[in-house]
Amino acid sequence: MGRRSSNNSVGTTNLSLTSPPPQPDVISMLQMHPHPMLVDHIVETILNYVSTTNLSQLLSLRTVCSLWNAYCTKLLQDKYYLSFGGHKYNVGRLKSFLDEFELDNNKDENQNICEISHTKITFPILRFRLFSDLFQECNKSTVLKFISKFGPIAESLVIFKDINSDIEYTEEELSHFSFPRLKHLIFSDRRRSGFSQDANAQSFLFQLVSSSRNTLTTLNIKFPREPIYEIFEKEELIIKVFEKCHMSRLRVLKLDMNITDKVLKSLTLVNLRLKTLHLSLGASQFSSESLKTLLNSLRGSLEDLRLTDLYRRASLVVDLPELSNLKQFEIHGLELPAYFVTFPDFSYEAKMPNLKKLKLNTWAPIKAWEVFVPEVGKDREELEPLRNSVQGVTALSLAMNFDCPVIMRRVTSMFLRVKVLEMHFSRSAVTALQVVFQNMNQLEELTLHQSYLGEISTNCIDDVLTGLEVEECKWMLKKKAYKVGDLSGMGKKPNLSDLKNLKKFDMMSLRHRNTVTDVCGYLLFLKMPHLRTLDIGRTQLSDACLRDLAVRFPHGKFEKYYLTKKTKGYSYGYDSSYYRNSAFTSICAVQ
Repeated sequence: MGRRSSNNSVGTTNLSLTSPPPQPDVISMLQMHPHPMLVDHIVETILNYVSTTNLSQLLSLRTVCSLWNAYCTKLLQDKYYLSFGGHKYNVGRLKSFLDEFELDNNKDENQNICEISHTKITFPILRFRLFSDLFQECNKSTVLKFISKFGPIAESLVIFKDINSDIEYTEEELSHFSFPRLKHLIFSDRRRSGFSQDANAQSFLFQLVSSSRNTLTTLNIKFPREPIYEIFEKEELIIKVFEKCHMSRLRVLKLDMNITDKVLKSLTLVNLRLKTLHLSLGASQFSSESLKTLLNSLRGSLEDLRLTDLYRRASLVVDLPELSNLKQFEIHGLELPAYFVTFPDFSYEAKMPNLKKLKLNTWAPIKAWEVFVPEVGKDREELEPLRNSVQGVTALSLAMNFDCPVIMRRVTSMFLRVKVLEMHFSRSAVTALQVVFQNMNQLEELTLHQSYLGEISTNCIDDVLTGLEVEECKWMLKKKAYKVGDLSGMGKKPNLSDLKNLKKFDMMSLRHRNTVTDVCGYLLFLKMPHLRTLDIGRTQLSDACLRDLAVRFPHGKFEKYYLTKKTKGYSYGYDSSYYRNSAFTSICAVQ
């Protein structure tokens, strides 16, 4: 007993001398194993998703914690605009908004700018859109107040002016305009010269550019093109802007106006280092040498060139120099064919050897424009050099009149490495689409836009996408044979399933003209293993097929529209089949 008691006493003594295990430090544990909702990349993923759906929710989430506040604020500053004026946002909204952001008028201007720049960390939105009715004389004090408060912190500004805009500024008022942090400016003025002194001199635009010339990276200016005297008024203004405001950081420039030799020469002389040049030409008149000289001055930096909106009466010779750094090129004709626009000695290999993305919104049947998709013989010696010259092109966008099978065969024989294709479709262009199905197996993304050059009709295109005959599709739909059928065992024409690497299919713009049924849903969409994004627009899909697609594409919106259709169909007394044929978006994204 004594030994047992002794052992017990010793054991008791040992227990009493042993200190309790140290309690873990909660802060240390959080640092070692943070809550998932506090992990940077998880928070960023969540908020990026929210940012595409609900602005007000994103504003509320800023109050969760400092980490969420920082990410929400960054998203708001990068993506969202505050809009004032126009039909949706009245001027009173701006007045009440300005009352919530006061400056201390007792401090000098530099101190105020310093304090405002400090609020850049927490103020959620730094991008503003101002509509024409805001620039009325009765709102002058409000506009000046906005400029004085938000000019020093604004990073992006979009301004629209028209005949409703009649504000006149004094020299003293203009001298107080300051936009020291402005990076992006879009300025659209539809007023004719002679409408007002401001419309003539454009002193407001000049002061905007002048005060932000050290930070401005994107500039987009749009002026009216007609009548002819507008050319000379706006020509002098643009020359003044570029000659007096040296914008050393400008990388993106778009001019939507009458382009002349003088304008092109002034752009050449200021030694710009543009990465993107977008000229909306209309019926502009200038010599080929002026454009070529400008592009030559940009050849070391230019990566994106867009020549768009060419009118029928345009008469131009577009002689491009070698642009070795060019990655993207777009040529766009508007209205009727531009017969008098020519491209002498054009060659992909000689003019743009490193091209990656090509957008041809051109009138291909015109001989002068066929230089972009030239006709070559079947001789390998003729075709191989052409293929080599465009082997870097991976994204291609084609206009409506490229839906000809003859031209599409040229395209598929030339561009062998295209992974992203946009083209137009109508019932008369089925053969052209079949050429794509048969010859472009490397495609990963395919987008179909509505073509209005052929027959415009509302019908089902199951037969086009599956390659089956129309009667076969109708029979399968009636007997519900699509649930046990398989395209691989049927004699069929070229179809969408031949694109084995397809990851994204978009036919949203066909929603008002063409539909798909369960035949496509079960035989095609649900059996394409690599498909990750599906945007099918208008459908005749059954409820069961919608549910199956919702399971196959869990991040899509099939479930949402299925529930919406059921609710609307019965709550308003309409048959749900009406909503089955209505237009809606079905976007599926498997992550």
